[in-house]
Amino acid sequence: MTVLDAIRVLNERFGERAGSYGNCGMYAYAIAKHLGNAKIVVMINENTDEVIHVLVDVGGEMYDNTGHVDEQNVIDLLADDDEIVDFLEYANADEALSIIKDGTTPSMHWQEFYSALQDKTAMAYFNIVDETIRTADFKSALHLRDIPEKFRGLKVLGRGKTSIVLEKDEKTVIMLTIDSVKKDWLTRNWGIEIGTETDDSFEFYSPRIKDDNQYGTMHVIELPRLYKPTGAAKKRAQKLLQTLETLRSSATNWKSFTQAFDKQQFYENVLNAGQLKELDPEFVKMALRLAEFMLNYGDEHMLDLHMGNVMQDADGNLILLDPLISRKMFNDLLGRIA
Repeated sequence: MTVLDAIRVLNERFGERAGSYGNCGMYAYAIAKHLGNAKIVVMINENTDEVIHVLVDVGGEMYDNTGHVDEQNVIDLLADDDEIVDFLEYANADEALSIIKDGTTPSMHWQEFYSALQDKTAMAYFNIVDETIRTADFKSALHLRDIPEKFRGLKVLGRGKTSIVLEKDEKTVIMLTIDSVKKDWLTRNWGIEIGTETDDSFEFYSPRIKDDNQYGTMHVIELPRLYKPTGAAKKRAQKLLQTLETLRSSATNWKSFTQAFDKQQFYENVLNAGQLKELDPEFVKMALRLAEFMLNYGDEHMLDLHMGNVMQDADGNLILLDPLISRKMFNDLLGRIA
């Protein structure tokens, strides 16, 4: 089993964000203990010794519950702008366990993750093969040559697994995406659509992804420019994700592999959360919008909540950019069939 096999098993069993926040240490330790050849990497605030994140290192490459990660990207996503961070490496995972216990606030024990990795039923269900998947497999399914001619003079601001974002002007961007769920979320739920059109005349390149129901059309969406949260907004974004994770966690059947997440239960959890005074009303409102949106889609879609999918608009309002992903698309991008 490779490290990405292990991540995939745990994310399918416990949910895509089970290894986030307080559980990152237990998640990483279980993987390291299972693989035997992995190191533990603890990301800390140099000034306070506070644990920010815990990852595993295999062959000099770092991984967390999102897959292969780059050190600078982790710093950009998780560290405050004024924080000085350091990465402490432990060749013996057991030596890191006391730091993990003292520096994180897990809701799950490492043995729960470890047991799932030992479960032969899970291995049979996922039909895991021994192959190494490198970060190249996660590159965008859209290439620069896919950009329609009329947009090719625009500056490329970013690329994701299914999208390319271009700068139209200081306040507006053009998003090209093959993800119809993302298009649906942006144009119907956030009310930030300026205009859309489709262009199905482009080719797909490696990895080749095409399906009559999900892919085959490039959606061209004009959107107000969004920004990466910084400072206080970044802390609020992290708190938003923690709130969503809490609501998601209690709607998950930990013993199920095929349909672990109950969308209806998630919806009911959010409705009940509106009565809890300790929760931010804005977060509950955002969670309700997400829960209602998810009811429109079947079990073939899963939550994809992480800091990279939380942005802010020009007024400082937080926006969930892309909270759902098709399981088929995700597995196609991984280069394997679930």
